[in-house]
Amino acid sequence: MANLWQRIVKQQMVEEHENDPKYLWATYAKVGWHKRDQVAEALECHEDKVQTLLKSAISSKKIERREFAVWDKLNKELVKVVGYREKGKHADRPEEVKPVKAVKKRLKPAVGMSVRSRRGQKGKIKSVSRSKCEIEWESGAITTPSFKSFSKCDIILEG
Repeated sequence: MANLWQRIVKQQMVEEHENDPKYLWATYAKVGWHKRDQVAEALECHEDKVQTLLKSAISSKKIERREFAVWDKLNKELVKVVGYREKGKHADRPEEVKPVKAVKKRLKPAVGMSVRSRRGQKGKIKSVSRSKCEIEWESGAITTPSFKSFSKCDIILEG
């Protein structure tokens, strides 16, 4: 009975994690992480000595150390892998990217400007009030949308 239970659990884990990129080492290797054995090879030492050799660099925050849950295809299970990387060399990682507010020069609707609807219909602004403007479309229809429709990109100013 216990053996059956272990097989069922193992099969569920295979279905959940085998093809999930979150649990594949290649996902982490792309952003500069190296396994303990790779670091040991570079330092020409045994894997057990890596932590002690890098201890001062880790405490001074020059090197990062992190444990990852990685899918082991051979044993079909999640295993913890220790990874190391140099701090600051890999800014392409989503967690480290700081949001930068783009300063866009926004056009303000003015009389005579060309506009385009989200669906591609073209028109011209006929009048502008405090919160609305009047647009005459190619089809001859006249609408009075609020300025909110410009910020939602329902209507796009063409200049």
